[in-house]
Amino acid sequence: MNQALVVVFLGPPGSGKGTQAKELAGELNGLQHVSTGDLFRNEIARKSEVGVLVDETIKAGKLVDDEMTYKVLKNQLLSIIEEKAPKCLIFDGYPRNGRQVGDLAKLLKEIPSLVGPVFFELELPKDVIVERISGRLVNPRLGIVYHKTERPPRVPGKCDTDGGELVQRADDKPEVVGGRFDVYQKGLSEMLLEIKKGGYPHFSFNGNASVEQVSKSLKLKLFELCEGLTGQQ
Repeated sequence: MNQALVVVFLGPPGSGKGTQAKELAGELNGLQHVSTGDLFRNEIARKSEVGVLVDETIKAGKLVDDEMTYKVLKNQLLSIIEEKAPKCLIFDGYPRNGRQVGDLAKLLKEIPSLVGPVFFELELPKDVIVERISGRLVNPRLGIVYHKTERPPRVPGKCDTDGGELVQRADDKPEVVGGRFDVYQKGLSEMLLEIKKGGYPHFSFNGNASVEQVSKSLKLKLFELCEGLTGQQ
């Protein structure tokens, strides 16, 4: 039986882990990006029993609990394995706490064609994350995103495309970003304890390096761990 390795990308909001996961999945044959949000949407679209419950929960403004998340993951992973036969799966957005690390390990035991988990952590200090996210400016009409230092508009405060006023999203304000980082760190501490207790492989990467260097480092480790991965033709 062919087996696929499950690799979990960890990193605070703004670390770029989701972008890296998507780009690597586009570059490498045999690699599948698994986003929890996408899995929920797919299960809702299937109108499965758990999909209906998830839809009702989200529409009611509530959080999807660990039990429902587990069921969605199992259903969707079985579907991905059957349709895609991946060599490696990158999880982005799950697990988020210590209990979910245990849930993921349990899930992999229930699906013999999956092995792992292995954890890749993008490390960035809080001040870098706050500067990175709080520097964003957006044209609310067109959705074009700028950055005060990394990608500034030609005219301060004005969109290059239509001259519209650029604004800062409420959840990009420094105090909000700092709070989100602290929440992530709490969950990370729990996860690291479970990772150590379970003896799961854990690799750290400098998330403050250039996008290209981070991608290169991640790719090299993925090639080392996942047999059968190749570049896209």
